Amino acid sequence: MESDKEIDPDRNQNDLGEDLQEERNLQEGVKPSKITSKQAIEKYLNKVKFPRNKMEMNDEYLEEFIYKFREKLSESSLSLRWATKIKINSMKGYPVRIVCNESTKKYGIRVLDACKTDTVDQDSLSIRNQKPIFILFVRLIEWLLLINKSVLFSLGRIESNSQEEHEAHHELVDWFFDQSFNPAENTPPVIGNIENVEEGMDFGPIQARLSIYLSQAVRSNKSLEVAILIAKSYYEKVQIDISRWLKESDEANDLESSLKRLIYSGIQSKFKIQKPIESHEETHYVQAGNFEIPPLSIFPKRLKPHDPRILYEIRLDKEEDEILEDLQSVLTKGKAKQMFKKVQLENVPVLARNLSYNKKENYSQGFLVVIHNKKNLIENRRISSMIHRMIVHLKACFIGLEETFKSRNKEWNGELNKQAFFKWFHELLLAQKPHQFPIFGNFILKDQNLLEDPPSSLEFSEMQKLMIDYISSGKPSPKMIRLALALIGYWYKNHQTSGFIGSFEDDRDYWNTAIGILKNKFTYEGSFSLKQFHFGEKKLQS
Repeated sequence: MESDKEIDPDRNQNDLGEDLQEERNLQEGVKPSKITSKQAIEKYLNKVKFPRNKMEMNDEYLEEFIYKFREKLSESSLSLRWATKIKINSMKGYPVRIVCNESTKKYGIRVLDACKTDTVDQDSLSIRNQKPIFILFVRLIEWLLLINKSVLFSLGRIESNSQEEHEAHHELVDWFFDQSFNPAENTPPVIGNIENVEEGMDFGPIQARLSIYLSQAVRSNKSLEVAILIAKSYYEKVQIDISRWLKESDEANDLESSLKRLIYSGIQSKFKIQKPIESHEETHYVQAGNFEIPPLSIFPKRLKPHDPRILYEIRLDKEEDEILEDLQSVLTKGKAKQMFKKVQLENVPVLARNLSYNKKENYSQGFLVVIHNKKNLIENRRISSMIHRMIVHLKACFIGLEETFKSRNKEWNGELNKQAFFKWFHELLLAQKPHQFPIFGNFILKDQNLLEDPPSSLEFSEMQKLMIDYISSGKPSPKMIRLALALIGYWYKNHQTSGFIGSFEDDRDYWNTAIGILKNKFTYEGSFSLKQFHFGEKKLQS
């Protein structure tokens, strides 16, 4: 905690009044003007974290910008795993390691984990895991979007949340991606593979600062500082007109000072950073990891039921029943305990309760449960009902796809491996994995005190986020069939690439085919129905 500033007894009292006014401006969210001094803004920005509670930017939109960073990091972590170290004196001061695979003669650069030291000793540090690097990248991208929005808003040249603004954000993030992984000739990437290494090679200013930032603790408060450096360089080198305007708008003709003033203004303005307004009606495909999901508008009305009640007694298979049994057991055991704390995760309607931190062994543990998107708890009975409804519709999709696919492809004798899919779905809901929380249930997170630094939506996979969105609504949704087909398509693309999914040209071919198959199967007498799936059902008494 910072100590109070000493008051100079000889200081003019009017000066003290100006300081108090500046402090009020910062606390009350007054748009920066000549009244708010450069020093006051600096003080505020040095402490601030990304203001998720003030910004409207959902995970679906953010995913458009971060997914290729995730893929690039994953690709880099798999290659050159058994490579040997190469020492280059000109790169000695950076927390990175240059490696070489002797058999393939391929070189690579990897960031080291320096979060527990202030010195760079390349020999004593280990290569950093992918997950903390990705989290730090995401924090930079969030700030870059806010900075760019603030600049574009001040320019007044384009409408807020327009397609033009959307494209401007992509141009900035794409440029940053290249600076990280594919910089200009003779400048090595911070992370990635390179053709040759030689004495004298060196990072540029962005790569140098980025290497240090990515080696630091996840709780580092340097993300805004680094984002400002990146944005400043982008405007100076790529958007020269904007750079000139930013300088002219500052009294000292200083680009960085102008940017900081606009960032402060942007935070207080509670910007919406989201998809272009014209796409809110879902007319575009969205990216979920490496899988495309179509807008709801391409689905016929019969596949968008507003009340998909199950009017039949469906006999579930063993692996499907086990999901519901284990879910009920987990929810029963996870009741809140008064002696423990609870926190809501950042940017996602999930509550971590019964939360504790083991300081000696440096790990946090607790219990996760989805809550209503209006921040109310959802009854266990309703959660179980929604998961049961999803399982039934997943089962129906499998039946419809397999029956029709076999009838249209006489030479195909394969099966859709439904049992393996439901095992994956079971784990998606209830199992913790090295880089993934369960949606419901107990979890342990090493090297992080969640009482001080709450977990975020980054702890969940893209498919988990879609399930969380479905569950948190607390009610039936016209997106039910789309979600079921998204889960099935994503699983095949990532876990069973041969056979069924391999028969499609791309993701859109899968969606068009699946919708074409199922639009008639889910219909009976002109309405949405499960009747044609022949579950061995028994009509329930109304």
